[in-house]
Amino acid sequence: VVAYPSNVLAVLNYALLQQCILGNYKFAEKLYRKALSIESTNRFVVQNYESFEEQRYPGGAYASNGPSETVVKRSVISLEQPEWGEWQQRLDEQCTNDAFRYFWYNSLRKEAYFDEPIWDTVWKQRVKRSRIIGNVSSGSWIEYRDDKLRDTFFLNRCTGEFVSSRGKSSI
Repeated sequence: VVAYPSNVLAVLNYALLQQCILGNYKFAEKLYRKALSIESTNRFVVQNYESFEEQRYPGGAYASNGPSETVVKRSVISLEQPEWGEWQQRLDEQCTNDAFRYFWYNSLRKEAYFDEPIWDTVWKQRVKRSRIIGNVSSGSWIEYRDDKLRDTFFLNRCTGEFVSSRGKSSI
């Protein structure tokens, strides 16, 4: 690839090395996309890439915790809730396997997962990264500012209930 960066078969071979031998699926995906940008109709590249993408789902030979970057880029937001913070449920309309059409995306970390987030952990992480900006109602409610999300929320110290300035949740 270094010697022949625009040779589609050299790039394909390097993608296969990353995929099959080294298990570096993210890099393999980038190499497949590079090969496709060189020659989008090359049947070897197209067949190998389609097979690779199909096998990335749970239970496949190249399974991962979440969908590939290609799937994330082509997906659409299917559901957002204020109390989810940085999390979105996304839909891959091109997915042929109904079990994996929907997935979870963290917009701060730019990571996707098939499993639903553990919400009490999500809220605890928000508290940890946020700063206290006030107490409300005789001290049982604490107001926080989450600068990463540009949002405020409230935590009831007594009940563990969280209330986003845009919605409500509890752990």
